[in-house]
Amino acid sequence: MACPDGGETILASLSDQLTAYRRLIMLCRQKQEYLVGGDLARLEAILPKEQEALAQLTAAEHAYIQACDGFCRRGGIPYTHDHARLVGAMPGSTREEATELMGGLAKAVGELMALVQSNGELIRRARNFIDLTLQQASGRAPRTVYDDSGSRTPDATANTMSRQA
Repeated sequence: MACPDGGETILASLSDQLTAYRRLIMLCRQKQEYLVGGDLARLEAILPKEQEALAQLTAAEHAYIQACDGFCRRGGIPYTHDHARLVGAMPGSTREEATELMGGLAKAVGELMALVQSNGELIRRARNFIDLTLQQASGRAPRTVYDDSGSRTPDATANTMSRQA
């Protein structure tokens, strides 16, 4: 059953979501560059931009929910968050555009997730490096020693005197 507004408000909110995701992707790529380069000033400067993009995404997602609800109410379709059913109720060209936008959103979400995971790993490694550096500077870092089999193992007694000495 087709709806009176043809789904244009849904298309606009999907487009706004995709724009926000693309901005977040761009910011995550910049963040990755700054993480690798150790540019703390630029990292700090990018955080408010990410928060702004997240706020835009949240607003676009709320607009999408409202547009879907209105579209379905006007068309007599129960709104069950079934996007396939919703898109199926749109006229041909609107349906095609909505399908294309949803595909773009799925791709953008996947790309953003991969970037966030990669950046998280960079941060984890940087923290481990900092911890190790601090341990070594304070003399608390375990030494690497070899056991009877010739395997490397951390020496729990590295900072104590040997009884054999």
